[in-house]
Amino acid sequence: MTKEEKRLLRNLHRLDPETFNKLKYDRKFVCFIAVFNEYLKEVAIPKKWDFTKTIKHWPDGTGEGEGITEDGRVWYTDEKNTLLQEVLNYPDLGLFAMENYGLVIDSYAVPNKEDMTSPPLAALHLYKVSKAEALSFTNKIREDFHKYEKNKPVSDRWDEKESGEDLAFDMIERFHELSREEKIHLSAYITHRFAEEMGIPIAEHHRDIDTDMRKVLQENQWTIKQVWKHKKEFFWFSIGNYGLFPIFAKNMRMSIMKIPDKTLDKMLDVMKSGRDFTVEEMDAIWNETEAEANKDNNDRPVGQK
Repeated sequence: MTKEEKRLLRNLHRLDPETFNKLKYDRKFVCFIAVFNEYLKEVAIPKKWDFTKTIKHWPDGTGEGEGITEDGRVWYTDEKNTLLQEVLNYPDLGLFAMENYGLVIDSYAVPNKEDMTSPPLAALHLYKVSKAEALSFTNKIREDFHKYEKNKPVSDRWDEKESGEDLAFDMIERFHELSREEKIHLSAYITHRFAEEMGIPIAEHHRDIDTDMRKVLQENQWTIKQVWKHKKEFFWFSIGNYGLFPIFAKNMRMSIMKIPDKTLDKMLDVMKSGRDFTVEEMDAIWNETEAEANKDNNDRPVGQK
C-alpha cells in the first residue's frame, strides 16, 4: 500500500459522514480505490478468491488486461471489466468497507455509451454513514452474505472462518453458549480491533482471534496499557460495533456482557440522534443487560462453564 493510500484511509476513517458526503465524486472515488486495494490485500488475497489471479489492485494501467493510452487514460479489457463488476458485488467487500470505514458501496451497471456492444460499465454510489447506522447496515449485509454463501455449490463456498471479524460475529450470535475462555478470546479480539482503530501498535502474531491469551497478556502489556488509557472510547466502540458491554476490572482485566437486542436498539437510536445518554438510561441499560446475563447463567445446565 502506498503512502498516499494510507493517508487517504486515515482521512476516510476520521471524516464524519456529513463532511465525506459533501466531497466531490472524484475525491470519494480515490478513497474508494484505497479501500478496494486494502480489501484485496487484507481479505480477498488471503482467502484466495479466484478473481485475485487476475486482479491484484484497482486498474492503474499496470495489471493484466489493462494499460495506459497516449493521453494518460487507463484502459482495461471487457473481460476485466466484467470481472470487476462481479467483484464490486461481493458481499465481503461491502462488509469490509462498512465495518472499517462506514463506507457504503452501491454498485450498479450502466450501458457503455461509446460502444453499446461492450459490457456495461460499473457505476458506484459512494457515501458514508454513522457508526450506529453502519452496525445496522452490516447486520443486513451479513444476512445477504449468508444467503449468498448458502446458495453456492459446496465446492465454491467461502470459508467465513478465515476472517477474524466473521468468526467474532459468529461468537457474538451464540454468546450465551460461549465458555469463559472463548469470551476472553472474543474480548481480546475486540481490544485488538480498537487498538487498530486508534493506531496503537499490535504484535502481528497477536491479531488472530485464536491467539494464545497468556502470550497476549505477557508479551503485549504495552498495547493493553495504551488501550486502557482510552476506556471511554473503547466502551462506545465495543457497544457500537459489536453490541457488547465491556466491564473493566483491576489488573487490566475485562469481562463482556451481550446487550439484549431490544436494549441495543434503544441505544442505537440514542446514538443515532447525537444526544447524550441520561443517567437513568444508562442505569436501565445496565440493569437490563445484567438481568439477561443472570437469566442466562440460571438457565445454563449444571456443570457447564
